[in-house]
Amino acid sequence: MARFDPDSYVRYRITYPPAVFEGLRPWVGSIGGCEGIRAVDLGAGTGFSAWSLVQALPVSNLVLIEPDASMLEVAERTLSGSGTRVEYRVGSAESVSGVSDVDLVLAASSWHWMDPERTLESIQRMLRPGGVFFVLEYQFPRLEGAHALNEWVRREFNLKWRAEGQRPRGSLKELTEAIRSAVTFSQRGVLRVEHAQGFTPEEFAGVIRSQSRYLAYEARLPEAQRVEERAQMVEQLRIFWGEKEVLSGSYSLEGYWFAKRWG
Repeated sequence: MARFDPDSYVRYRITYPPAVFEGLRPWVGSIGGCEGIRAVDLGAGTGFSAWSLVQALPVSNLVLIEPDASMLEVAERTLSGSGTRVEYRVGSAESVSGVSDVDLVLAASSWHWMDPERTLESIQRMLRPGGVFFVLEYQFPRLEGAHALNEWVRREFNLKWRAEGQRPRGSLKELTEAIRSAVTFSQRGVLRVEHAQGFTPEEFAGVIRSQSRYLAYEARLPEAQRVEERAQMVEQLRIFWGEKEVLSGSYSLEGYWFAKRWG
C-alpha cells in the first residue's frame, strides 16, 4: 500500500513549474471557452500540480480527487487565494461520480497508482468530447558532477528503499500504453520540461524521504530505527558532498496528452 507524508511533501517534494502546463494552452484554451477551463486533478496530493496548473491556464473550476485526507487538507491550504473555484474530494480516481463535461483531466505523478482500465472509464465519463487527459511524471533529480552519489541513490531505491514485492514501473511511455490503445482516446502530443535547482545534503535527503517508495520501506521499521536511518542517510550524503554546501541538480518532467474522441 502506498504511504505518503504531507510534511515531507510540503517541505521537500519536487514541484511542477507552470511551464509544463503552458504547452497545453493552444489546445485546452480553444475548448474551454470564455468562461474558462473546467479541470479535474486525479491523485492531487498536496495540490502542487494544481497550483501550477491554475497559474499557467485560465482554470475557472477545479475538482481535486485524492484518497489521502491528510494530503487533501494541505492541498486546500495550498490553493487558498488562487482565485479558482475548487472542490476537494476524498476518493479514488477509479470511482469518481457526479463530475461531467470537463475540459481537462490531470494525473501528475499519480497514474502509476491507478487501475488503468477502471480509471479510463471514469475519465471517459468526466471528459467532454475533445477534452484533454494529461499524464505527467518527473524523473528523480540527478546531481551534477556526482556520479558516485547518483549511483548510490539508484542502488538504494532499487535494492533497499522499496516496498516488498514492488516491481519497476517502467517508462512513462510504457505506463500510458493502455491509454494509447483505448479506442476512446487519441494521443495528441508530448511535453518535456527540464528544471534545475540547488540542494544541500539535508534538502536532498528530504526529497528522498518524500518518495512513497522510501516511506514504504521506512514504515516497516521500529520508530527508533527510522530516526537512525534518517540520520545515517544525511551523514552518507554529506560524505558525497565533501566541502561543498550546495550541489546543482536537474530533473525532467515528461507528459503525454490525449484527447477524447468525438462520437
